[in-house]
Amino acid sequence: MHVSTTLFIGIATVILTGCSTPSETVEFSDTFLDEIPHIAVTSTLINGDLECIYPFNLIATDSLLIVQEPSLAGEETVNALSLQGEKEATIIRRGQAPFEMPNLVARAILHSGDTLTAYDNPYLGYFPIAEILKKDVAAVKKLEVSAEFRSFAIVDVIPLGESLLARGTTPENRFIIMTPDSQYVSTDYFTPITDDTPEINASVWSYASSMVINPRLDRWAVGTYIGGCLEIFEYSDDKINRIGGSYISKPEYEYYDNQANWTENTIIGFDDLSATDRGIYALYSGAKGKNLKTGTMPVFGNRIIVYDWDTNPVKVIDVDCQIKTFAVSPDESMIYAVAFNPDSMGWELRMIPLPQH
Repeated sequence: MHVSTTLFIGIATVILTGCSTPSETVEFSDTFLDEIPHIAVTSTLINGDLECIYPFNLIATDSLLIVQEPSLAGEETVNALSLQGEKEATIIRRGQAPFEMPNLVARAILHSGDTLTAYDNPYLGYFPIAEILKKDVAAVKKLEVSAEFRSFAIVDVIPLGESLLARGTTPENRFIIMTPDSQYVSTDYFTPITDDTPEINASVWSYASSMVINPRLDRWAVGTYIGGCLEIFEYSDDKINRIGGSYISKPEYEYYDNQANWTENTIIGFDDLSATDRGIYALYSGAKGKNLKTGTMPVFGNRIIVYDWDTNPVKVIDVDCQIKTFAVSPDESMIYAVAFNPDSMGWELRMIPLPQH
C-alpha cells in the first residue's frame, strides 16, 4: 500500500548560513570559444516523427530515453521511450492518484540508478522505472517536504546524497540544503549579472534556467536562458561554495509581471544542460530573441560547450541539427537529442556520437 511520508520532520531545526563570498565584477566574453578545440559531429536520425508537443527534458538510461513535457501538453507528462524513439510507457502521469503528480513543472532527474525523482509542491516523488514498466505503481513513493523547508519559497527539490537541495526564489535564498538532521544551509547570489535590484538579478538567474547535479562530488551547475551565464557550486563542510563561473553574454531583458522576460535583443543562452561525473555538457544557443518571435532560423542551438566540474571549458561539439533538449548516455559514448526539424516543423530523435578526445 502506498504511504505518503513527511521528509525530515520531528527534529529541531537549525538555520545555518552558506558560504557567500563577496560579489565580484563579471566580465562577459565569448572569446574563449575560439581558444578551445571545436569538433564537428554528424548526427544520425533515429525517429523522424517523434510524438511530442514541446519536450523540455530528456534523460538517458542504459536502455531507455525519458522525455518530459509540460503538464499542459496532456495527461501524460513523463514518458519512457525505447532507444529507437518508440513509446514504452508513461512513468509520471498527471493526476491526483498516489502514484501521479497533479501539476508537475519541475524537471525530473535520474536518481540512484533507474529511479526518477520529481518535485511537485509539497511532494517529492520517487518513480522506479523498472517497477512502473511492470505496472507496479505501488512502488511509487511520494514524500511530503516539511513546511519548514517550503517556507524558503522553493520551486524545486533534488536529492543530493543524503541531503536535499532546493532552489529558492528570493535573493537571500538561491539554494537551500536540508541535511538529514534537519539543519538548513542557504546561500544568496554570489555574482550579480545585472545592474538592477537583487530581486531582478534573482529572476534573470531563475527564468527557464537549467540545473544538473554531480552527486559524487556534491556539486551542481546552473545555466541561464537569458544571456549565457553558467555557475558551479559545491556543498562541503556544511557550506555552499561557489566553484566558478562562465559568462558568455550579458543578459538583456524586460521586467514585468514580477519576473524578467527575454526581448528581441536578448541573446538566448543555455537551452539545456546534461552532466556526467567527468563534466557538464551545456547546449548554448546564441540566437537572438527576435529569431524566436519571428520564427527565423535558427531557433535552437547546435553548439555544446563541454566544461569540467571546475568550470574550465574543455571543448566545443558542433552538431548538424537544432537541439531542443539532449542527454549524454551513461557510458558517455553518445548524445541523444530531441531536435527541431524546420522543414516539417516537428521533432526528431537523433543520435550523436561523442568524441572521445
